[in-house]
Formats: sequence, C-alpha cells, structure tokens
Amino acid sequence: MKNVASLILALVSLVSLSCAPRRSVVTPTTADQVSRDRLFAFQTPSGDTNSILTVTRVDSQNSCDVALYINEVHVANFEIRETTTFYVPPGETLLQIRLAAGWLCDKISDVLLPEREQKILLKPNEHKFFSIILYQPSSSGCPRPLYLLPDPKPQQLQEIKDLTEPQN
Repeated sequence: MKNVASLILALVSLVSLSCAPRRSVVTPTTADQVSRDRLFAFQTPSGDTNSILTVTRVDSQNSCDVALYINEVHVANFEIRETTTFYVPPGETLLQIRLAAGWLCDKISDVLLPEREQKILLKPNEHKFFSIILYQPSSSGCPRPLYLLPDPKPQQLQEIKDLTEPQN
C-alpha cells in the first residue's frame, strides 16, 4: 500500500510540474520562431534601405493566435511565445493586431477585443522591436485587452509576465 501511495504522489507531482505555466520572461532571443506556414509577407529584404521590425508575442497562456498586419497586409499569425522579423520599406507604417480567425477566437475578437492599431515612422536601416500581449481572462471570465507595445524593456517584460501568468 505504501508503494501505491508513493506512486500516486509521484504521478501527481509529475503532472503538476508539467502543467505549471512557464515563468521565464519572453524575449526575441528566448521565443520560438513563427512557423513558416504562418508567415505571409515582408520576409525578405527588398533593397538596401529596408527597416527591420522584430515582433514577439510575450504572453504564454492564451490559446488564440494573434494576427499582425503591416500597412493593411496580413503578415503573420503568432502563437504564444513566438517571434519573427519583417523587412519593411522605411516611412510611415501602420501596424494592426487582432485575434486570428478560428474556433471561438474570432467571435471573442469581434465582440470584446477590437483591433488595435498604431502608426510608426521607420527610418532607413532602423531596427525596431515590438511585443504583442494578450492578457488572460480575468477571474470574471471577461477577456482583457490585446496590446502591441514598442520596444519593451526587461522590467516591462517582467511586469507583463507577472500580469499574464496566473500565480500558483
């Protein structure tokens, strides 16, 4: 009987460890690359003066993909903890994010999480970093907003991690 109890305790410990949320801060160097089948545009330089835009999805708990648009062109769908780089012509650039279509995600997006957009100015050969954050639903079950943050600093990423990953 003692062996059975030990075995059950070991299995419960193993399951709880494997299901625990990852607590590390997500950065472009620690995130996984977006899969090629979810990259649609701006993946190769088109000249000597391209601006470089690196976008990383830093939340790690929400299963809905986030769609990124650059100048109204759908360029990628991000899963949790993913990053990629885009080669964009310099000048005024419109960035838009919304939940990607699929299952319930597009229904949530239409009703509760409107598209977010911002204009940025990219200089020739400039490299800018952005982070996508989709906050976890609150305890009431209502989704929290979707954000696109420019060049977050390590402290901001830590604060994002603390807000997006529930504490045990």
